Order: sequence, then structure tokens, then C-alpha cells
Amino acid sequence: MVAVRRASPYRSLPLLVLLAATPNLRAQPPQPLTLDNVVAKLQANLDEYEASIPSFLADEHMDSTMRQFVMRGASAANYETIAESVFRLKRDIDSTAHTQSLDESREIKTIDGKPANGRQIDAPTMLSGAFSGGLAIVSKDEQRCMQYTLDPVKPRKPIVVRFVSLPADQRPKDCILREDGTGRVVIDPRSMQITRLQVAVPRHLITPLLNGGRSGAPTFTRWRVQVDYKPVVLDARTFWLPSKITSSMSNEQTAWSFLATYRNYHKLEVRSRVIIPGDAPRQ
Repeated sequence: MVAVRRASPYRSLPLLVLLAATPNLRAQPPQPLTLDNVVAKLQANLDEYEASIPSFLADEHMDSTMRQFVMRGASAANYETIAESVFRLKRDIDSTAHTQSLDESREIKTIDGKPANGRQIDAPTMLSGAFSGGLAIVSKDEQRCMQYTLDPVKPRKPIVVRFVSLPADQRPKDCILREDGTGRVVIDPRSMQITRLQVAVPRHLITPLLNGGRSGAPTFTRWRVQVDYKPVVLDARTFWLPSKITSSMSNEQTAWSFLATYRNYHKLEVRSRVIIPGDAPRQ
């Protein structure tokens, strides 16, 4: 009589376990990037920037011009101011109100190649706010002011979010862009940081300053701004800060332009020295 050996019911268990586990081991396809994802990440970047950016200094080179034409004739005066300055972003903390702000200022070193000697710059046009508020133009906070759209996302290509300001009767008065305008931000797909900001305002209202400090009649201009950002290490952390700012305005009579470049970023440090009365100075 030939003995028949029964197969153990447990021998197939490892195969069943492996087959059951196999689908979970496969790489899941990446989820498509959505506008909400991008805006949420930019808001997180903005929150981190505002909470941790230290006070800093940077070398600033600016070139500001005004060109008059048409009604003023070919001989109309043109103005240009070139200045070298030390730009400063300072974090101010109000312990009483429990608030903090980022304040922009500059110390002018030379004007048109000559020492400033304490003089303030009298440039045809200047621009401020790129350091303290520019990154917030695409954020959750500004969604009440803007309509955002996400361009089709392509692998390893910059991400682009376009924006249009909501109609004046639908947007709050404290929006960053307080006029009807459009623009876009270009985002590095690896760091998800903004590398370029562009804004266009077709009817930007300005009040020109005339000779003697007098104010001219308010006039509408076509205004365009572009800010290019680059990574900068401050206090052992990387922040994306402006490397170049360009601004241009024009109407039928006048064109204004502003160009500023930034380099040599370094943390603002205040050093103090305690001198004990009676100590002899060291030689």
C-alpha cells in the first residue's frame, strides 16, 4: 500500500500574503497639483518668512528716470538719479500691542557718483514694499481680494499662478493691490518658492511732484512691476529675497522708470560693549 502524503494547508500562506501585499508595494502615482495646494504652500512660506526673517542689510543700486515727450516737445528735460545705498529691513516689535512689523529704509551713500553727505535722495520715482509685502500677493489671506488660476503644470517646469483683482465693489479696502490689476507669480517646483512676481495696473493713479516740492494734478498711468527673487542665507537659514526690482509708469506725456538691484545680504547685528567705571583701558 502506497502512503499518500497530504499537502499542508499552510504552505500556500506565504504566497497568499505576498500576493496580498504586492499592490501596496507599488509606487503610487503622484497626485496632481491643484491651485489650493499651491496657495496653501505659498501661505505657509509667507508665514514662515514673516515669523523668522531677521533684520538685515543689503547693498542697493538704484537708477530712477523720468522722460517727458509729445506735448512737451523734443527738448523737454529728462531726469535721472543714480544712487548707491544700504538697504535695511528691520523687524519692529511692539510688546504693548503684541504686534510686529517689517519696516523698509535705506541709507544713501552716493547720489550720481558723489557722496550723499546726509542728503536725502530726490529721485523721479521709487518703489517700496517688495520686501515687506510682495510675497503675500498670492496667499490665502489675499484670496478675498484676488481670483487665482493655475496654469497647466508640466513636470520639472516652473509653476505659474495668475491673478486678477476682484472688482472694487467686491474687494476689501486693505488688499495689497488696491487697484484693478493683473499679474502672475512664477514658482520653483522644487522649493515651492516664488522666483518672480509680475504686476500690471492699466490705470494707476499718481500725484506727480513738481519743482519746489509742489504737487501736480493727479493723473492715470500704465504701471508694470517685476520682482526677481533669489535664495539668500541669513542666520543659517535660506530665505528668498529680491535680487532685482523694475517698475515703469507712463502716460501720454511722461514715462517714469525705476530699477534696483540687491547684493551682499547680511544679518543686522547690534553689538554692545560694557565698560565698568574705574577699569583701566587696555593698551
